[in-house]
Amino acid sequence: AVVSTQSTGKIELTTLMKKYGEDGDMTMNEIQFDFDCCGVETYKDWFNTTWGYLHPYQIPGSCCQSLGATCVANMTVSQLGCNVVVSDELYATYSIIITVALFATFYQVIGISLAYVMTRLIHEI
Repeated sequence: AVVSTQSTGKIELTTLMKKYGEDGDMTMNEIQFDFDCCGVETYKDWFNTTWGYLHPYQIPGSCCQSLGATCVANMTVSQLGCNVVVSDELYATYSIIITVALFATFYQVIGISLAYVMTRLIHEI
């Protein structure tokens, strides 16, 4: 399940990078800034995008630790790719949701069982 999440996420991040400069700016910037990551696998992914060709040796400012519209590769850049970081975050979130759902199911089964026992006891009286 994690592999498919990473594959799907990788495709989505690649699509956002391809649209960067058109309409994918805000989403990709938020992901990179919030998760302290850059590109899909590495910041160098930006060099192979349309935006990267228009801005040689530059990376979006959301990848850099100093705020700005862009930064150059030799500045302090987030080294982690967003694919792994976002996938890990999704996996952690799904784990919490599944755990809560299992506990809720367990308590529902206990409640149903107790209701059944009480019904049996009432009918015996």
